[in-house]
Amino acid sequence: MLKRTISMVGGGLAPLGQWAIGCFAPALAYLGVKEQGVEMSEDYEREKLANAVHALASAAPIQKRLEYAWTAMHTLKNHGFTDAERQAEYESIYERLTADKSDAHAGHVPTTCAGLTDDQAEEIARDIVDLNTALNWNRVYALEDQIRDLKAQPN
Repeated sequence: MLKRTISMVGGGLAPLGQWAIGCFAPALAYLGVKEQGVEMSEDYEREKLANAVHALASAAPIQKRLEYAWTAMHTLKNHGFTDAERQAEYESIYERLTADKSDAHAGHVPTTCAGLTDDQAEEIARDIVDLNTALNWNRVYALEDQIRDLKAQPN
């Protein structure tokens, strides 16, 4: 986990959440904890949402950045989420990004994004960032709980 995170940071691809999770690796290794209870699908969710957040950080108009973010995270539609609340948040984002179905040739997301005001687009972008942040912080809290439990165990 730590090696992967370091290489991702070196490549400029890791958001703060993944970096923070990597920071726990030495402490967990010291305490003898192995990565347990983390489903591969949560790793996939983190990867796709991190890519979407990175797509939002550019100089392009916010509507175009939303298209790029959707391209980065659209595979989560078929993959699904490990948490029902995150799934519902994702579905809300999906519905808002595909609301305009008037031009099937151009695509629902580009057509919808082109018609969004800056305020509407910024709200959806914030929701993507919030979804990513919540997923990463839930993982951090779970690791903190594991460390706390291990410290409480008698030697």
